[in-house]
Amino acid sequence: MKREFIITTISRGVKRKIFVDDIVFCKAQNTYTFFQLRNDISYLISKSLKEFQKELPNYSFCRINRSYLINMNYAIKLCKNGHTTIELAENSVFRISKNRLKQLEESFLRQKEVHLPIEKCHSHTEKGMFTM
Repeated sequence: MKREFIITTISRGVKRKIFVDDIVFCKAQNTYTFFQLRNDISYLISKSLKEFQKELPNYSFCRINRSYLINMNYAIKLCKNGHTTIELAENSVFRISKNRLKQLEESFLRQKEVHLPIEKCHSHTEKGMFTM
């Protein structure tokens, strides 16, 4: 099976192949982007998050707010309780902006069709929670 990847400069004169399925999330840091990969590997790359958003496949990645782009393949829980958050398999929890919520919910539920089944769960403390 052929794995998708991007090639980017991680330091002066050093280019690296980053496999798309290894990227857990990307965080904007001014004109830089912080990449968090599986197995606690991370890179700070001199390129904007907006530029990476164009390079990464939109069927796997979703912009959840101005600062974060997450890999939906790692999404395990979407909670609506006052504000909406999403939890990733790597135990990271992110707040979702209101204007990006509808797109994220659609992307999250689409994962049910593509990957593992997602159940809608209800509890007394977490209203409208989706989980795998």
